Amino acid sequence: MNRPTLDTLLQRLDRLELANRRLKRVGTMLLVGIAATVLMGQAGTAGKVVEAERFVLRDGRGTARAALGVDADGKPGLRLADLDGNTRAALVLLADGTPVLAVTDRDGKRGAWLHVLSDGSSSLQFSDREGKVRGVLGVQPDGGPSLQLSDRDGKRRALLGLAADGTPALALLNSDGKVIWGRSEP
Repeated sequence: MNRPTLDTLLQRLDRLELANRRLKRVGTMLLVGIAATVLMGQAGTAGKVVEAERFVLRDGRGTARAALGVDADGKPGLRLADLDGNTRAALVLLADGTPVLAVTDRDGKRGAWLHVLSDGSSSLQFSDREGKVRGVLGVQPDGGPSLQLSDRDGKRRALLGLAADGTPALALLNSDGKVIWGRSEP
């Protein structure tokens, strides 16, 4: 008679321990959920605004490597510098709202320049070491793509494009900018 009672007690004890473990887990999850809710609520109300005209990020040597700020003309921008502190990349918003992304060589000459104008046109310009634009890949306001190649003096010498309706055009120009050969087919 003692044996079945002991087995029954052991079964009841196992069920009770299992229920206790489940209750602890539920209580812990509930406590974590309440704490997270309280903390998230505080984070939303405790947000602070940091204001400045310029933020500068410096490396371990004290060299300015990045700057976020507004220049004297009121243009906001982000500038990234190399190890010597020379600006190598810049993202700027011009006064008229035109966004510009410029990437330069180590001498500070513009290597590539990307911008999108308010008329819907956009271009990617490539410059040589002297800073003269030598190639322009663009999209015109009507949606037609274009390619422009310039000589070492910066004068346009070749143009290739497609009108919005798909009409191709190719032109070669002399040093005075006059078309010496051109073709356009509808």
